[in-house]
Amino acid sequence: MGNNVNVAGLANEFQVSESEILELKRIYKENCGKSRFLSREKFRKVYNKVFPGDASAFADIMFNKFDTDNNGRVDMREFIVGLLMSDAKNLDQKIKFAFEMYDIDKSGTISRDEVIQISEAYSRMYNTEEGTTVADRLFRYMDKNNDDEISFEEFDEAARSNTEILNLLFPKPPEQV
Repeated sequence: MGNNVNVAGLANEFQVSESEILELKRIYKENCGKSRFLSREKFRKVYNKVFPGDASAFADIMFNKFDTDNNGRVDMREFIVGLLMSDAKNLDQKIKFAFEMYDIDKSGTISRDEVIQISEAYSRMYNTEEGTTVADRLFRYMDKNNDDEISFEEFDEAARSNTEILNLLFPKPPEQV
């Protein structure tokens, strides 16, 4: 892992150009400053710079997903792979990554509380009040068998038929004025 990034290998794995990988390396270095990793605090600052509201809760969810070795910091490879996964060209990869993001407690299913937590974090990031309403609507849409949890199969089916589910997890920053 670490900051040793195989540019050609990642470009091939994620079907992107080497220049895209190099641009992600540049962004990473720009946000790290003198350290060789992104702490949770720096990760929050990155999100709070580009979104109009308080992006801290959403940044924490993303940080936990990017920090694949659970050492409390995101290194260059984790950062690049996380961004590439969140915007993967391969829909199967993107859906798997998104499911794992919603499954905050890593239980293998998604609870109503997890959907609410993500929806409310998203709403705070954009300064809207719709978090719980969106969560309820999403949960009803995804929980096909009404067992009060969402399996990967239910999530996969819902995400393929409604891209809003993926957009909620991988929001685009508002256009800079």
